[in-house]
Amino acid sequence: METRSEKYARYLGEIYKELLIPECIVVATDIRVGPDRQLPVIEFGDRGNICYRESIDLGMSVIPIVIRSLEKNGWTERQKKLLPDGIRDIHKKDYLLNFNCEKPVKVWDIEQGVANWFFFSKAEYPKAENAIASVITSFPLKKKFVRELRYAEVSKGVYRSADPMADCVQLLVIPELPDESGNAPIRFFSSDTRVREQAVRHLHELGICVQHFIL
Repeated sequence: METRSEKYARYLGEIYKELLIPECIVVATDIRVGPDRQLPVIEFGDRGNICYRESIDLGMSVIPIVIRSLEKNGWTERQKKLLPDGIRDIHKKDYLLNFNCEKPVKVWDIEQGVANWFFFSKAEYPKAENAIASVITSFPLKKKFVRELRYAEVSKGVYRSADPMADCVQLLVIPELPDESGNAPIRFFSSDTRVREQAVRHLHELGICVQHFIL
């Protein structure tokens, strides 16, 4: 069954496809990365012998949304107006987006983001700095989490880490992002009705209808 985070990521992907593709920005969804492998289940038999049961299919990790820039010299001014903070202020080739709206961000979310970034970058580029992963969260960051992973706010609602093990994963905190048109697709998924209404107005001005989405 689809989780709320998965549903929101699917909706956001649809919004970005409608909004960004006409502006020559590539938007892809459900990109599979990582090793597709199986591990045998090992159990001890009644006599202490080792038994091999059916295999566990580890499958591949899925990146819900990938935004790809086709620009060599940075975003155009028109594109910047449609992109959220954390993306329009830093020019990479690819932006890997994931949603976490059901619980506060934890170390595991960063580890998953790093893994996605690693496998995606390994497949696409000789240089990993061409991509950055983003975790979109509905919850303010815990102070202990921020301290331990050395995250700091670089702009309102955007956090990046000084830890070389986590600096490829930035965090976008929905309730802290400014009320601007570029942030509207993400702020639409706020649990705050007022924030969501502000986002809907911006999206309407951009020609994007979101009334059919059931949050």
